[in-house]
Amino acid sequence: MKEFIKIIEDEISAFETEPISLEFKNLATIKYVLVKLSNICSRDDRFFLFKENIALRRKIYNKHLFLNKKRIFVSCKSYCLLVQKILKELGVETTLFSAGQDEFKHFALLYIYENKKYYIDPLHDLVNFKIGAKTQYFCSEYTKIADLTVLDGEKQQILDRLIKYDDCYNKFLENFDAQQGIGEIDKSIKSIMFNSSLISVADSIIFLNKLIDDISFQNKEKIKISFCRTLKNIQLQDKIKIMKGTNGVCIQYMDEIIYYFPLQKIFIKRSFAIKDIYIKPKYKLSLYKYLRDNNVNRQILDNIFFQKLFIQLEKKFNLNDKDISIIDGEVCVKKLNLKFFIYKRKYLCVMENNGDFYYKITLNGKFVKKYVKVKHFTKRALKELSK
Repeated sequence: MKEFIKIIEDEISAFETEPISLEFKNLATIKYVLVKLSNICSRDDRFFLFKENIALRRKIYNKHLFLNKKRIFVSCKSYCLLVQKILKELGVETTLFSAGQDEFKHFALLYIYENKKYYIDPLHDLVNFKIGAKTQYFCSEYTKIADLTVLDGEKQQILDRLIKYDDCYNKFLENFDAQQGIGEIDKSIKSIMFNSSLISVADSIIFLNKLIDDISFQNKEKIKISFCRTLKNIQLQDKIKIMKGTNGVCIQYMDEIIYYFPLQKIFIKRSFAIKDIYIKPKYKLSLYKYLRDNNVNRQILDNIFFQKLFIQLEKKFNLNDKDISIIDGEVCVKKLNLKFFIYKRKYLCVMENNGDFYYKITLNGKFVKKYVKVKHFTKRALKELSK
């Protein structure tokens, strides 16, 4: 930490040669620290991708980080605390802020100078800093805070010139030729990724979605980006061996699959048999935000089995928030007389309130894989319920 602080102090001393106010100097210091940290900090995949393991997520979320490693893996809260600690050493005071109520609510920072408030979101801008893109959450608007001061585009450019922040991503977009199709996209991914510090799957997914959104590629609606892992060892012709269980990003374009494995810094453009990979399913619940904001137990809310079943119930019975009651973190579907709860911190249970059936599923952190049948709740009943 002391060595990092000393390097930053020496580099920001150059700011003092410019005729700028203390307010602007402090903003430059904050942004410069975020640029430097983006080279060594990445989203922690265990927190952002394996949401079923609540105990591990809680540990990562509340962890106090230290600059004693070449790679640091972060959550929003741990990253904000690290940034705040470094800035304090540099003489810049910030305030930890969250508008959420959830156990894993999102945190950001506020920099307050006299009567001005600046909103700064280190995690949401992490990928932007990594790839050299314009920041979207630095001194930006935020609907849940009134009277924020926002830096307009011209002032952001002055700030970037001061800290020598090169907007190389947008220069790349200007020269991008979308007419060359998926092959050009493959080359574009390589050109940026090999020159950045995107080593986590979560950061890679955010980058790839940003790239597809930003380019004027006519068939981009046919591109699907997912978190995945290999199901068996794969030996490719170019002598690259991919081990079983390797986490990665699956980019599906029509019938073609492009793989990126961040731990190995390898890009592979191949068509894989679907049996060779596992694409983690996504279930977008209509009531997810309502359940989260009303403090449903995260072992229930982030459980794949719960999401898979609940999304079917939403569609079949047209559920809304009036059909749901939440008591001590448990979910009661009044319309169907169903209750979801955690038993002995080991099982996700679903039962009918009159006790006609009862089903429990072991929680194993990464995936729900073992089903235990008790009383009268059978697999057939579950199948019928989820149709």
